[in-house]
Amino acid sequence: MIFFYVILFVIVLASLKYKGANSEYISVQQTNVIKGVFIWLVFMGHIMPYIADVIPLESFIDRAGPGVVRILQQLVVVPFLFYSGYGVTNSIKNKGQSYVDSIPKKRVLNTMLNFGVAVSFFILLNWLLDIPMDLKQILLSFVCWDSIGNSNWYILTICICYLSSYFSYKLLGYTRSSLIANVVFLFVYILIISKFKGSWWYDTCLAYSAGCIFCFYKERVEDIIGRNYWLCALIIGGLFAVSYLASVKIYVVQPLFMNICSIFFSFSLVLLSLKFQLRSKILEWSGKNLFSLYIYQRIPMILFSTICGGYLVTEWRYAYVVTCAVVSIVIVHLYKYITIKFISVNTNK
Repeated sequence: MIFFYVILFVIVLASLKYKGANSEYISVQQTNVIKGVFIWLVFMGHIMPYIADVIPLESFIDRAGPGVVRILQQLVVVPFLFYSGYGVTNSIKNKGQSYVDSIPKKRVLNTMLNFGVAVSFFILLNWLLDIPMDLKQILLSFVCWDSIGNSNWYILTICICYLSSYFSYKLLGYTRSSLIANVVFLFVYILIISKFKGSWWYDTCLAYSAGCIFCFYKERVEDIIGRNYWLCALIIGGLFAVSYLASVKIYVVQPLFMNICSIFFSFSLVLLSLKFQLRSKILEWSGKNLFSLYIYQRIPMILFSTICGGYLVTEWRYAYVVTCAVVSIVIVHLYKYITIKFISVNTNK
């Protein structure tokens, strides 16, 4: 399974160009490429259990795949949260109160309605494959609280993040106080959700706040980094390494250290982006179609691990991964015909 990570690494390496000073480091195009890298890491993280739970991974090469998943942990979703926080705050900065007022509809309702469409397809899939599901499970799946095979936690978390921006800026305007309110709002979410759900539901959400804060202080941060790049890189890199090791070793407060790690990982991406530019049509397309690629990729995973007694995944696991990737791409191309467009919004603005 490690071969697929190698392929992705080669694509990234071929797309990488040293710029010295990359003025486009936080542009829509650049962030889409970066998100494209990480959505395929998410894909590999999602598909691995369908393989590992069915067949033993005996060779070192095969076991290395799940090993990468364990190493990356929740860091694979951090860029989505960070760039969302930056994008929302940048839109508020440029468009003002009118954009704040549009968040519940254009961000939250838009996401939830299209998520509901996706859940409907999972219901149909489970019915066709005779996969058991009860009414309570189905109903809770539509509000992200349960799952019938679909991904759900990230959708709930990002909607909460959008609402944190809405209430913060609605009450306090575009001020430093709104940034504090945003962090407090997400801390409250963490305290509440931790009583009901696993740590992955909340252990990276502060990356969203990091994106908001970075946008607010962008010019000042750029000035500091411009004058002390390598010192900043050393400090941020060191803090990322320490917080990552703490999140692995200190289980009792793992979510806290993972959130801290997510913040420093976000700023590490910023530092790398300032020096290196990624140009890839494949990865940029993947980043542009993040939602559909994320939310529908489990459909082929479930389908091809179930039909014919799961023959494809048990006997041809590499073909299974390729097939799931190809079908996921096809679904993304078809997504434009099922997306709810009347309240759509460009989430990269």
